[in-house]
Amino acid sequence: MNKLWLLLIVLIIACKHQHEIQKTVVAPIVADTVITYPFVIDSMYSNRFQFDWLQMKAKISITDSSGAKNSFSATIRIKHDSIIWASLGISGIEGARVLINHDSVFVMNHLNGENISQSFSWLQNFTALPITFTDLESILVGSPVFVDSTDNLVSKTDSTWNISTGSSTIKNTIQLNSGYRLLTMFLADILNQRSMEATFAQYDTTVVQPFSMQRSITIRNPKTSNIDISFSKLKINEPLEFPFNLHE
Repeated sequence: MNKLWLLLIVLIIACKHQHEIQKTVVAPIVADTVITYPFVIDSMYSNRFQFDWLQMKAKISITDSSGAKNSFSATIRIKHDSIIWASLGISGIEGARVLINHDSVFVMNHLNGENISQSFSWLQNFTALPITFTDLESILVGSPVFVDSTDNLVSKTDSTWNISTGSSTIKNTIQLNSGYRLLTMFLADILNQRSMEATFAQYDTTVVQPFSMQRSITIRNPKTSNIDISFSKLKINEPLEFPFNLHE
C-alpha cells in the first residue's frame, strides 16, 4: 500500500514525464501550409488557461502494462507561480497531502506517518526531466511545456496546427485545434529514452479561459502505462487556503 501511495503522489506531481520510450513510430505530418512560427505560438499562449487561484477535483485511473487498474481521487489547489497543494484519497479517506513551492516539496503520508521534506530538484528522481515549478504548474492546468522558439517547425493540416519543437535532448510534438487549443502533446526524452503522449479533450468553455476536463496519458518506461484523468468542480480566482503541517 505504501508503494501505491508513493505512486499516487508522484503521478499528481509529475504524471506526464517519467517513463522510457519504446520504438514508437509516429506517423509523419503531411502539411498543406507552413506559416510564420511566432503567429501560431503567440495564439497558442493567448488561448491557454490563465488564473491567479485555482481549485479542481480529479478522478484518476491508472492501468499498468499487466492490465491492473488503480483509481483514486484528488483535490488540487494552486496559487499561480507560488504554491501547488494536493490532497489524495481513496473512498473519501485522505491518504496523503502534498505541498510544493519553487524551492521545496513536502509530503505527508497518513498511511504510515512518514513525512518528506525535499528540495524541488528531488522531483527529478521521478520525472528524469529538468522541470521547473512553472513547468509543473503548466502540466497540471494543461498548458504546453518545453516549447523552444529556436528549434521548431509549424505546419497546418486540415483544421489542426502542428508544432515540432524542443531541444537537442527533448522533442515535443504539439497539435492544436483551429482555435489554438491543445489537443495532443508528445514528449520524447531522446537522451534518456523516455516518452509521454497526452490528449486533451472536453474543454469547458463556460470559463473565461477554456479548460480541458478530460486527459488521457500514455507513458512508456519501457513498459506502457495508461492514465485517465477527469477534472470537475473548478473554482477559479477564489482565494484559497493550503492547510499543511508536517507535525500533524
